[in-house]
Amino acid sequence: MTDHRNPRAKRSSYFGLRFLFALLCLSSGIALVAQESRPSQSRLDKLRQEIQRSEYRLEVLQKQSARSEVAAKEVERQASALDSLIYQLEVREGTLATEMITLRKVRDSLSEVRQNRQAEYVRVARALFKRFLLTPSISMLLLPDEQRKLALAEVLFRRYTKRQKELGDEIIALTDSLDGRDAELRQRRDLQLSLLRERKHEAGRLRDLEKKYTAELQKTERERTSLESYLNQKAQEAKLLEQKILALAKERENTSRKEGATSTSTLSARNSKTNSPQQKANPDQSASRRKSSKASSFRLRWPVGERKILQGYGERKNSRTNTVTFNPGINIAASQGSNVAAAESGTVSLVSWMAGYGTIVIIEHVDGWRTVYANLAVASVSEGRSVSKGESIGTVGSSIDGDYLHFEVWHGQNRENPLQHLPK
Repeated sequence: MTDHRNPRAKRSSYFGLRFLFALLCLSSGIALVAQESRPSQSRLDKLRQEIQRSEYRLEVLQKQSARSEVAAKEVERQASALDSLIYQLEVREGTLATEMITLRKVRDSLSEVRQNRQAEYVRVARALFKRFLLTPSISMLLLPDEQRKLALAEVLFRRYTKRQKELGDEIIALTDSLDGRDAELRQRRDLQLSLLRERKHEAGRLRDLEKKYTAELQKTERERTSLESYLNQKAQEAKLLEQKILALAKERENTSRKEGATSTSTLSARNSKTNSPQQKANPDQSASRRKSSKASSFRLRWPVGERKILQGYGERKNSRTNTVTFNPGINIAASQGSNVAAAESGTVSLVSWMAGYGTIVIIEHVDGWRTVYANLAVASVSEGRSVSKGESIGTVGSSIDGDYLHFEVWHGQNRENPLQHLPK
């Protein structure tokens, strides 16, 4: 069957199919690049869980460190007292050892004296025996003088023997006393040595405990430093965003100043005719009322469906790190991928990406007002485009801090609390 369709129509259809195919490939490539350029959800969840665990661990460690610091001081005090006691025990043990050595020397000298006395007694007894007792009995009977000498020698020998016995008994008693004292000192010294070993063991345990507390304090300090570094990085990123917003505000003011320079004289003349005398007399008060009226009239809608505030505007003290940070806007809870709408009609002045903030969209409104939308997964608008109130500008992204929309309100070069312009 012959195809009678127009060849030009066939070529047009062919090129149309090629164009659609190329467009699909391009969109797939862009999606793939965007997917690769953003961290995977599992990795973000893992990082988020690690931060939560780290913060919880840091909070626990800080409580432990407070107790550990008190305990470490108490351990140090006990260790110092124990060292002093150990020193006293060592001195006392040394004194007991010296006293025992002295007593043993005295006891040994008494034993030597006793032995000398016994040897002298034997020598005297032998001399008397040889001189008198070996004399024949017949000679003693015939010699009266010798009898008298013998009787005298016997008396002297008995006295000498008695005295020697008394001295020997005294030496024995003193030696026994010294032996008892030596046993007592030995027992006391053994007790002192046992107590000394126990105290040294206790001192070693206290030193180990002190090292443990010190290690925990150092670990807490390292984790605290790491978290403070992360918070400082977030503060630097917030500073960069603030600088971008201020640059846009200055550029807008310069443009407005140039546009209004040509009509200044005409407006001044018109105002001089229409203003009342009271307004002329109080220009500052009139300007203040106009500014207050503008601020109260700048009413916004919520940029996401949720109204739960994860982090409010202004200073925030981190109880875990005891540091103070400043939030230039509010963090509104929102699930990843949920729609983000323009809070007010205006013109998109910036679409960018910043570390820590993800994709950022800034919308310029009337009278120098602007709104900032950060932590977006993707922006569906481009710079220079006009958007209406409630129009979608992107979707909520995910970061290691969670799923939320960071929302700011600026008036000129001054930031404002967004909650003052959002419905209750």
